[in-house]
Amino acid sequence: MPLPQSKNSICFFLPLLAVSTLSLPVQPASAQTKPNQKPEQKTKAAGATYRIPVKDKYGLPIAQIEYLLMTGNSKGALAALAKVPRSKGDEDRRNMILAAAKANDNDFDGALPLFSRIKVMEGTPCEFYLAAKTFAIAQDFPKAIEMASKGIAQTDNQKCLEIRATAYSNIGRFQEAIQDYETLARVYPAWAADYLSRASATLIKINKPKEALIMADRAIAGNDKEPGPHFIRATCLRELGRFTEAVDACTKAVHCAKVRMSKNREAAFLMVRAMEERAKCYHNLGKLKEEAADRAEIKRYSDEVMNEMIGR
Repeated sequence: MPLPQSKNSICFFLPLLAVSTLSLPVQPASAQTKPNQKPEQKTKAAGATYRIPVKDKYGLPIAQIEYLLMTGNSKGALAALAKVPRSKGDEDRRNMILAAAKANDNDFDGALPLFSRIKVMEGTPCEFYLAAKTFAIAQDFPKAIEMASKGIAQTDNQKCLEIRATAYSNIGRFQEAIQDYETLARVYPAWAADYLSRASATLIKINKPKEALIMADRAIAGNDKEPGPHFIRATCLRELGRFTEAVDACTKAVHCAKVRMSKNREAAFLMVRAMEERAKCYHNLGKLKEEAADRAEIKRYSDEVMNEMIGR
C-alpha cells in the first residue's frame, strides 16, 4: 500500500492539531527501560504487570533495544540485534525489530512490508507503537488499532493510546476514541487539558454539543492558560446557539494563543482558527463590523505566514 510522499507528514493526525494545546511539558514515557534494566524491574498497566526482560527467549537484548529505539538510536538497536546469532524460529521477532527501526527513522515505506509479513507479533511497547504508527499512516486503521492494543495491554503506553484513539475516530468508533482520551487524561495528567479537548472535539463530531461542552469545561479547569480548550469550548457554544458566550470563549483562546506565540509560533495557527470561529459568531449575532475586523486580521496573519514561507 503506497504511503504519503512526505514521510514526516501524518495525515490522520491533522484533525487533532486544531485542538492541541501546542506547548506541553515534557514527561518521560511510562515504558522507558535502561539498557541494564533487571528482569524484575517492571512497568504496570491497568490490571496487569509487564516486565521487560534483559533478554528474550531467542537471546535478543530487548530491554536494551527498547531503550535505544525510544531514544531514537535505531543504528544502535540494529547493532545490538546483529550481535546475536540467529536461532530457530526468531525470524518474526527479528523482523519486528528491523521494521521498528525503519519506522523509528520515518522509513514507513520500508517498515510496512516487514510488519505485514510477521505471522506472530511479539514486541515491546515501543515496537508496538511504531507498528501502529506505520499501519495508521498507511490508513490501515484496524491493524493500527490491533498493534496499539497490544502495546496498551502491556502498559498504558501514551503513544499507543494516542494512535488508537485517533484510529478509532477515523473508522467511526467515536465512543472508544473518547474512552482512550479519558484514559490518557487520567494516566497522564500533565496533558489532561489536551486530551479532554480532543474528547470534546470528538463529541462535537457525533453531534453531542452539550456533552462536549462539559468535557471542554473539564479541560479548562485543568489548564486555563492554553488556547485549545477555550477554542473547543467556543465551538461547543456556537453549536448550541450561544453566540455571545462563544465570542467570549474565542477571545480567551486568541489571548492565550498570543501569549503562547512568544514561545511557540505554531500558536498562530490556533489563534487564526479562534478568530475564524469568532467571526462566524459575530455574523450570527449580526455584528458585521466585528466580523469584518476579524476577517481582516485573519488575512493579515495569513499574509505574514506566506511571506515568511517565501522569505520576504
